[in-house]
Amino acid sequence: MHRRSIALVVLTASAKLIAGCATSGEPSGSASAATASVVAESAASAASFATSSATATPVATASPSPTPGPSPKALCSTGDGVFPPKTCALAPGTYSAAPFAPVFRFTIGAGWSNTLAGMNGGNLVAGKDSQTQFSWATGKATGMVTQDGTDVGKTTDAFLRYVAAVPGIVATPPTPLTIGGMPARSVDVMLTTNEIFLMIGKSAMRFQTGEKVRLIVVDVSGTVVSLAIEVTNPKDFDAAVTLTQPILDSIAWN
Repeated sequence: MHRRSIALVVLTASAKLIAGCATSGEPSGSASAATASVVAESAASAASFATSSATATPVATASPSPTPGPSPKALCSTGDGVFPPKTCALAPGTYSAAPFAPVFRFTIGAGWSNTLAGMNGGNLVAGKDSQTQFSWATGKATGMVTQDGTDVGKTTDAFLRYVAAVPGIVATPPTPLTIGGMPARSVDVMLTTNEIFLMIGKSAMRFQTGEKVRLIVVDVSGTVVSLAIEVTNPKDFDAAVTLTQPILDSIAWN
């Protein structure tokens, strides 16, 4: 990104949880004739979901305790509301998202930097140009609030309804998946004429015009956590997803 910072008011980049400020990106692309039908399909798809439950069978003998692995490393950036945010390089390895809650751990390869490590969100950027970002956010304590003060709600359904209704958004229908064993839904979105900006405590989630984002909404035992892979140039989207997928696959909730 041109330098999307994350820390206080915004998740860096588009989906940046910034910790104080963010820079605007130049709009790119325009809505096509197919946009209206895609948006309508997205909104309709986000409206219906089913839940299922399973009954566990008691086991007479206890399972052996797993061998504990090495403790995850701590992130190095500053937290919510700190400006200017600190950007620092991360060595390959397994990290904890703390002080973010619900806490999770994840593993990264070489080339990632940390630009936010807060209670409400965090952000990683890939490479020196920061065009690819991976971020996380939750409104567990404060909720997620739009710029006009509207509370988005604290459920995954409410979050997806908000996203589908953003003017100028083109979104795919939600796809069910699991992240670290927790139920989730994924949508790919592009903002043709608008942006998503949600205040989350002292931070904010922001996706800018022209960017493409894979937004994953996870239900972690009743808490909504959003994970985002975002790129400044939509042409780089597939490469960004390939680069970031191992991080998603490695997530484990504490």
